[in-house]
Amino acid sequence: MKTLLTLVVLCTLLSAQDGIPRAAVPLPVWKFGSLPQFSAAKHSFAIKNEGTGALKISQVIPSCQCAAAVPAKNELQPGEETTIDVSLDTKNFMGALTKIVTVLCNDPRQPQIILTITGEVLPPYAVLPREVNLGRVARSSPGTGGSFAVNITKGVEVHIKEVSSSNPMVEITKDGELTPQPDGSQRQVFNVRLKNGVPVGLLRESITILTDYGALQRTVITLAATIEGEVVISPTSFSMGRPKLGEGAEKEIEISKGGKDPMNIEGVEAMPNGIFSAAVKTVEEGRRWVVKVSVSKDAPKGYHRGTVLIRTNVTGEQQLRAFPYVYVVE
Repeated sequence: MKTLLTLVVLCTLLSAQDGIPRAAVPLPVWKFGSLPQFSAAKHSFAIKNEGTGALKISQVIPSCQCAAAVPAKNELQPGEETTIDVSLDTKNFMGALTKIVTVLCNDPRQPQIILTITGEVLPPYAVLPREVNLGRVARSSPGTGGSFAVNITKGVEVHIKEVSSSNPMVEITKDGELTPQPDGSQRQVFNVRLKNGVPVGLLRESITILTDYGALQRTVITLAATIEGEVVISPTSFSMGRPKLGEGAEKEIEISKGGKDPMNIEGVEAMPNGIFSAAVKTVEEGRRWVVKVSVSKDAPKGYHRGTVLIRTNVTGEQQLRAFPYVYVVE
């Protein structure tokens, strides 16, 4: 028992003689606010030894490769202070960002010190909306169209070199000049409209914005619209029901012509031949027709989808289509 007591006292005296390190970090959180993507930032965390023994920093470990951290000095005597210098690369991030740096040291009270990096990463510029949807547009009178804006983040220098569309029937013009915003950003608005004579049907094109910003020189957004002509088919897609084998089926669709000029229907054809057929009847000369679509009594069991092709003399609408479908059961 005496021997054990002597050892304990000796260890205590040695510990008191060597001293105990105490690491203190006054500000362990770096709030960088907001940074543009593809930018870099640096910060120095202060660390002080408030103990009585030498503080040794054995390792500094960032939570990802986006941050690098290096202590200016690895060993601090009592009362001595140094920094841990951290650099942050934002190229792979967008939105709220929080990263940590773990400092390993010989402080017995906190052998792991957590340093926190937090803030928001903003795009150098943003194009909004990402899809310009013009909705239903009359082919002969496209109207005013829609718009989109390029928003340039505060503190970032971006020049818009070119804005273009994949379709020459799409016209894009600047709406005024680059305008400063209350939050320090800048905004450029562009108007989009369709030229007269754009083909009838579903329009889906791309709009490309080219800039001089090295890491983000090209941004592509979508343009969508449904182009309606003077000729209207109602309905364009329809069910022929679930007829039994050998029964067949019939359904009528309507065709009408707007505008000042009358129209001629020059032919009607249904495909695939042998399953669907079609015949046209005039209701009002040059203006209204009914097309009777039929399913053959010889149509085999199962699901069938067809196409009714209507040929007219209207420029840009010479070939119109409707889509019947049927499920033949036993």
